[in-house]
Amino acid sequence: NSLVGTFKHAKYFKYVIPDNPSFRNQIRIDKKTDVKNNHKVLIKINEWNDPYQSITGEILKDLGDKSDKGVDIESMIIEAGLTEKFTNSILEEVNNISKSIPNSELSKRRDLRDDIIFTIDPDTARDFDDAISFKKHPNNGWLLGIHIADVSAYIKSGSSIDKEAFKRGNSIYLVDRVIMMLPAELTTKICSLTPNDDHLTHSVLIHLSDDAEIVSYETFPAIINSKCRLTYNQVQKHINGETDHTIPNNITNILNLLYPVIKVVRSNRLNSGSLELNTPDIDIKLDESGNISSISKRSESKDAYNLIEDCMLLANKVVAEKIADSNYPSLYRIHEEPDETQWNKMGVELHSHGINAFPQSRKEINQIFKNIKGSINEYTIVLSILKNLKRAEYSSSLTEHFGLSFEKYTHFTSPIRRYADLTIHRILKSIELNEKNNLTKNQINEIALNCSETEKKADKLEKQSIEKKRIDYYLKKLRSRKS
Repeated sequence: NSLVGTFKHAKYFKYVIPDNPSFRNQIRIDKKTDVKNNHKVLIKINEWNDPYQSITGEILKDLGDKSDKGVDIESMIIEAGLTEKFTNSILEEVNNISKSIPNSELSKRRDLRDDIIFTIDPDTARDFDDAISFKKHPNNGWLLGIHIADVSAYIKSGSSIDKEAFKRGNSIYLVDRVIMMLPAELTTKICSLTPNDDHLTHSVLIHLSDDAEIVSYETFPAIINSKCRLTYNQVQKHINGETDHTIPNNITNILNLLYPVIKVVRSNRLNSGSLELNTPDIDIKLDESGNISSISKRSESKDAYNLIEDCMLLANKVVAEKIADSNYPSLYRIHEEPDETQWNKMGVELHSHGINAFPQSRKEINQIFKNIKGSINEYTIVLSILKNLKRAEYSSSLTEHFGLSFEKYTHFTSPIRRYADLTIHRILKSIELNEKNNLTKNQINEIALNCSETEKKADKLEKQSIEKKRIDYYLKKLRSRKS
C-alpha cells in the first residue's frame, strides 16, 4: 500500500507516476502539499474499490528533486522497504562493545600473532573479513591458513544487532553506496582485519600435499595480527612480473610459493567438473553529481582474484565437511542440477547462437566454455547457459553443489556481510567446544529461507541500481547526438 514515484503538477490536479513499471496507474494526490514538481516521493495508497474512480494517495515523504545526487538510488532503497540507517538502540549496543581484546579471551584462542598473515582485497574495500597465511608443512606439503573475522565473538545471538543482521540478511552493494548488514563501527573497525592490529578470528589450517590435495585440516578460534593489506591490483602486478607493486619482500616470497600451489588447486577443481564461468565485471565511475562519467570493463586482476577465491572455496568446503560429519543441524549452500526443461531450453538457446550441442552434464557445459573462449559472442553464450541453471540457495538439507562439483559446501568466509556465514561460525564453535547446538532444525530452516530471500532481493536491487545509471548515461549520449 505504499510506493515511490515522481510527483507531477497538472493544470487542475497533482499526481504521482510510480517508479515500478508494473504499477501502470497514476495516483492522484488530493490533499494540499508544498512538494515541488519532479520530486521523488514516498506515498501511501488509499483504499480503492471503484474501478471508475481514480486511485488516490497521500505523500508520506519528499525524497527531493529526481535529478539531485543520490535521489534515484535512495528511491529504489525505500521502494524495496530497506534502510541504510541503524536505530539508536542498535548503535548504543555497538558502543557498549569493548574495542580492546580482554586477556581472558586470549586463553581461549590460539595465538597466531607472530605468523605472517595478510589480506588481499579490491582497492576500494573498506571491510576485511578474510586473511591468509602459507608456509611449508613440517611433514611435507604445505600449510594454508584462512583466517576469518570472528564476528560471532562480538554479536551475541538474540541481541538487537543480531536481530537486525538477520532481518537484512546480507550487505547490499549498490552502484553508489553499500547498505551494510552490520553498523560501520563493527564492519570497518572492530571486526575488520586491518593491518598491524590484533583481531579475533575463526581460523582454518589446511594441510595440502605437494599435489595440492587436502591431507587434513583443523578449525579453531584464534587471534592474529595482519602484517599487510594488499590489493588485487598489487598482487596481479607481482604475478605479471612487474616490479612497481610495493609489496614487502617477505610477502612476495610467500606469494611466490602460494600462487603455483593454488593454481594446481584450481586446476584440480575444474578437472573434477567445477564450472568455470567467465563473465566480465563492469566498472562504473560516477561524477560529483552522482551521474556516470564512464563505463568500462573492469581492469583485469583475474589471477589475483582467483587466488583468493580458491583459498576461500577450500575453507568453505572443509568447514562444510566438518559440520556434516558432526551431525549438528546446520546451514549449507546448495546448487541443484538443472531439470529436464532447463537442459532442453539451454540446448535450444545454444543452437540459436550456432552452437550444435544439447548439454546434459557439467562436463559438456565446460567443453562448450572451452570451445567459445575468446570468441566474439562468448559472453552472450555464457549468459544463455547461466540463465538456464538453477539458483544457488541456502538449505538445512545437505545436497551437492552442482556448479562447484562439491558434495559438501557452505558459506563461512564472509560473516561481516552475510548472516549465513555468521550462523555457520556459531555452529562451528559449538562443535569445537563440544557444546549443544542452540539452533533447532526449524530455526535453521527459517535462517536458510530468509538468507535466500534477502540475497535475491539484494541481487535485484544491485542490478536495478546499475541499470538505472546505465540507461540515464546512454539516454544523455543519445540526446547529445540528436542535438
